[in-house]
Amino acid sequence: MENEVDRGTIESFLLAGNCTFIIYQDGTEKTPVVKKKYKLKLKEKGGNGYYLYTTENNGNSMKYHGFLIKGNRSWFYYPGKKVVGTSKYNNANVKGLLWVLNHLDRLPSAVHILHTGKCSRCGRTLTDPESMKYGMGPECRRKSKIK
Repeated sequence: MENEVDRGTIESFLLAGNCTFIIYQDGTEKTPVVKKKYKLKLKEKGGNGYYLYTTENNGNSMKYHGFLIKGNRSWFYYPGKKVVGTSKYNNANVKGLLWVLNHLDRLPSAVHILHTGKCSRCGRTLTDPESMKYGMGPECRRKSKIK
């Protein structure tokens, strides 16, 4: 699949610090294709918390949805103050992302993580095939200790 991140580096890709990505799930006879766009932005350098942005229920624009924290065994979501009580909060998107984050080591083959053509660490446009494979440019891969 075009722009799919190498399965062995998905976690490094997602947690690089400035990652915009799409979770794509193949459809079947009984279930439709699911395609959702997200952005994870590191809250503070060296931390384990990420600001979460995702598409609204009714459009393509990205909106702040709260933050995620990686615990000892799993990821947890906390809605931001601006999100609580608003109709724009997209619970299905957040649940889907949490499921993916908590199952990274055993994602089914029907679930694909796609990059948007930008480095997940610095945001620069990706140009070479190796960078497209990992969703990260060569300098950022080196800093993240990926090949």
